[in-house]
Amino acid sequence: VDLMAYLRVMVNPADMVAFRRIINKPARGIGEKTCDKLVELVRKKADFGKNPAEALLGLLADVVEGRCKIPRAGAKLITGCQQLLALFERCEDWRNRSPRETLLDILDETHFYDHLKKVTAKKGQEYDDAQERIQSLIQELDAHQAKSPNDLPGFLEDMSLIRPETDETRHAVNLMTIHSAKGLEFDLVYIVGAADGI
Repeated sequence: VDLMAYLRVMVNPADMVAFRRIINKPARGIGEKTCDKLVELVRKKADFGKNPAEALLGLLADVVEGRCKIPRAGAKLITGCQQLLALFERCEDWRNRSPRETLLDILDETHFYDHLKKVTAKKGQEYDDAQERIQSLIQELDAHQAKSPNDLPGFLEDMSLIRPETDETRHAVNLMTIHSAKGLEFDLVYIVGAADGI
């Protein structure tokens, strides 16, 4: 789901739900209040007529170059914004490339596999399972590429129809199969009605 959020932000920099999801995955030392302030400033830039990409990238550049200071935010914020800017610059040509290439750039630029190793070790999960999920996503991207070349927005639209993603700001219980619940996005999973031998 985190990688899907990265792809969604590439296509639609106004998607602040996805932006909130990626800002600290991998960890960049950007706290929730700082993230709230960034989102607020992006929206203000957009209100002044900036398109979503200009608003987001402009804000990141302003933070990095010292034109925008955010209260109680230190060097980690600047480093985090630099990392995000480098990622957007590397992937700016996503419209003319296969979605797989864009995803591989995201994996490389963010050192996502290193992040997964730390997260799976911390949560007592299998790193191989996490890798498998990424490989499944790459296979789905390849299958979509065969039907609709260089169509990342179409892929994201298809995926949202197959597996609608909920707004993170809503507090709710998600009901799903065990297979769907094995992702890293859930801090707590209850298996209901399980009995020994069944």
